[in-house]
Amino acid sequence: MTSLPESNLCRRRKVLGTVVVSVILLLVFRLEYWTPMHSDDYFYFLKGLSLQATLHQYMHWSGRLVADFISSALLHLGSHFLTTLLNAAAVVALAFVIACMPLYALGREGARVAGGGFNATVFLLVFFLYWVSNAAIGQTSLWIVGSANYVWTNLLLCLFLLGFLSELRRFDSGPGLLQARLKMAGLCVLALIAGCSNENTSVTALALIVLLAWRQYRNGGGSARLWCYMLAFAVGAAVLLLAPGNFERYYSRGNLEWEHMSMGMRTLDHLYRRFPNAMAQYWEDFLALILLARFGPRSSRDVRYYVALFVGASFVANLVLLPAPHIPRRAMNGGLVFVLIAISFAAHGFLARIREMIPRHAIGARRARLLAGLTLVCGLYFAAVYGFMLYAYKATYVESQVRDSIIRLGIASGLSSIEIPDFHFPGLLRERHQFDRSFNGEAMARYYGTDATITQYKVRNTYSFSAPPIRR
Repeated sequence: MTSLPESNLCRRRKVLGTVVVSVILLLVFRLEYWTPMHSDDYFYFLKGLSLQATLHQYMHWSGRLVADFISSALLHLGSHFLTTLLNAAAVVALAFVIACMPLYALGREGARVAGGGFNATVFLLVFFLYWVSNAAIGQTSLWIVGSANYVWTNLLLCLFLLGFLSELRRFDSGPGLLQARLKMAGLCVLALIAGCSNENTSVTALALIVLLAWRQYRNGGGSARLWCYMLAFAVGAAVLLLAPGNFERYYSRGNLEWEHMSMGMRTLDHLYRRFPNAMAQYWEDFLALILLARFGPRSSRDVRYYVALFVGASFVANLVLLPAPHIPRRAMNGGLVFVLIAISFAAHGFLARIREMIPRHAIGARRARLLAGLTLVCGLYFAAVYGFMLYAYKATYVESQVRDSIIRLGIASGLSSIEIPDFHFPGLLRERHQFDRSFNGEAMARYYGTDATITQYKVRNTYSFSAPPIRR
């Protein structure tokens, strides 16, 4: 029976966890709301949710059925408030699931961490690192289409991995037959959807779950359910990777320099230039892992296995980008998610050992401050980045209203050509904090229902209704 003080402690932790998650959600939502429609948002709004449009996209552009559906669905909600709120919730949910994943994978050791429940410090560490080490936070997490491709898909993948890891360790005492079948069916559907999410993460995750299933089988704990989940995930990945649109888009882009390189030269270029550059984007995350390993107590064998496994998955996620002629920074989000899962395991293993040490050793209390101190430093880093982004995104929100006013005035005046100023981001710490800067004038004109040609020009200043843009 749980003692009264321990019960009160659990309640306080739940309240603290709820407050922390709510505050983070509000912070993300503020930036989400100030992120205007831009880039491919117009195209995916126009695409809609019809079966015909979906099949056309699959046959001629991309196999990302899940991401494309989410993009159009979010943009068709008819409310900027609701669209951005849901998108903010997805970003926070991704960090939440990553922070909770070890509790479902570590069995008794996971149950020793914070009473087996959600730990606010681990969540904050994961979220702060996701934000500050993200190679393109504006494109992956604030842009609706980008978020559908790199946040929502990774959220679905992490939810599946959480369910798959929980199947490796049975917490229940034996569910009823109906309950077990419903759980299996639900996880198979989730596996299919998660497999059809994002190219490099689906390939990496498939290798990951095959390895986990084989390890379970080798240890005498194999189950037919695990192979069913693996098969469902593989089918989803095949639907994604073998889409005719992938091949059509690849050959239509005219990557002449890349196409004329031999496979050996492509491999060398990827291994010696592109791959190291991609992994270097996560230096804050690897530093956090090194600090936890160097100054924390030695974790259990299971924790070390999962940390190594997901760090390896981060490497693989960027290695498999070899066939891509060009690797945009946002494509590195999958590798980031895997290394954050490794950090989550390391942090939970750290907490589990600290809880064992504190009653017996004074050094345990001192080491317990390491995780809190690391989270505080990351939080201060996040606060600086967030503050500059808040200032810049508020300015671009006003700029979007100016652009909209110019377009509507041009349409009302019957202009055949409408020029609008480009966005100008004042005071950002790094370029990676911007949202996507590509421009689709044709889709924009269709969105506004005009035959006029819409173009944009570069500007030198932050503009508003009272301060006109100055051409560059």
